[in-house]
Amino acid sequence: MCRAGKPLATARTPDQHTEQPHHTASCRVAEEQNASIFGHKGKAQAQASPEIADEHPPRYRGMPDTPNERLVTVLQEALDVAGGMDPYLLEVCTPASEACATLGKATEDADWGSMYEAGKTMFRFSNAWTTDLVEAKTLAMFAYMLKAKRVMEIGMFTGYGALTIAEVLPAGGKMVTCEIDPFLKEFTRPFFDRSPHGSKIEVRLGSAIDTMNSFDINVRSRPAAALRR
Repeated sequence: MCRAGKPLATARTPDQHTEQPHHTASCRVAEEQNASIFGHKGKAQAQASPEIADEHPPRYRGMPDTPNERLVTVLQEALDVAGGMDPYLLEVCTPASEACATLGKATEDADWGSMYEAGKTMFRFSNAWTTDLVEAKTLAMFAYMLKAKRVMEIGMFTGYGALTIAEVLPAGGKMVTCEIDPFLKEFTRPFFDRSPHGSKIEVRLGSAIDTMNSFDINVRSRPAAALRR
């Protein structure tokens, strides 16, 4: 269990033994927080945000007896399950399309820090901001199950999620994505243009609230018969 302070103490008898937990299921809070600013490749550690200590209690192997021991055991089991979810989901998930894979690689390889320093982007982005394969496929699955024809996304970044969702929309479908940074629209457009589904995506620059209000006004002003189409 990842904690900022000391790990939970547990009472043990001499015949009960422990071992250090394997790190495949270790807490990734510090890594993900730093990556959200500096990217997965990151800057020098000295420039990164202060790390949060990754501390675990020794793995408890005896028969839990006290409430504290039972709590630690349950939390360890939950950590084991959570730590194995990502590899499993990636293994069973439908692979990304060629267009999405190309966009994902470009997002991963982009030097977001340098682009921010050069004044190209409004914010210090990083490759950790992008929707990953499992998240994008999950959102696309929901859109497909709902038989959605129109989808609105708040915050596009480089459009990996938007393109994945657009791929499951019908031919006349529309993926409207709201983005405030003009550079991201410029960065993303060539990848959308290479996809047979890119024409379904409409990037709306500016305040997402204004975009949503404009859609709300348009919907309320249309006849009921038109809304059912």
